[in-house]
Amino acid sequence: MPSTPDREVKLTDTGIHHLGLLEQLTGTVALDCLDGDETITYIIPPGQMERAIGRGGAHVKRLERGLGKKIRMVEYSPDPATFLANLFHPLQVRQVTLQERGDRRAAVVQVDAQEKGLAIGKAGKNIERVRLLARRHHNLDEVTIR
Repeated sequence: MPSTPDREVKLTDTGIHHLGLLEQLTGTVALDCLDGDETITYIIPPGQMERAIGRGGAHVKRLERGLGKKIRMVEYSPDPATFLANLFHPLQVRQVTLQERGDRRAAVVQVDAQEKGLAIGKAGKNIERVRLLARRHHNLDEVTIR
């Protein structure tokens, strides 16, 4: 089972299957995989993005054709602020502020006003994906966009 330095990630059978496909195709062992309605998001170990994406995006294109979904690859970082910025890529994250209130951890992510809608996504899908992955990898209870 994949894990980040902070914690173990529990995957569905579908997620395990997708991780296996990525490893078979690229030789990259991803840390996590989140299968959404239209997009599969892989969390890639630091320094492995080029290998995972392939020359000219060849591996991504092949996975998209084979799985019939858009593929997103995000580089993991042990630093929560950097990881959040990576999750929002290609949007420009101006600042990430981490807050602790008692036993709750939260992050406020600041993006340009014109990109706020893209950060949230249609029906909130992008921010929900970010929140889930931030919780799984850095125990963040909340992520807010400003």
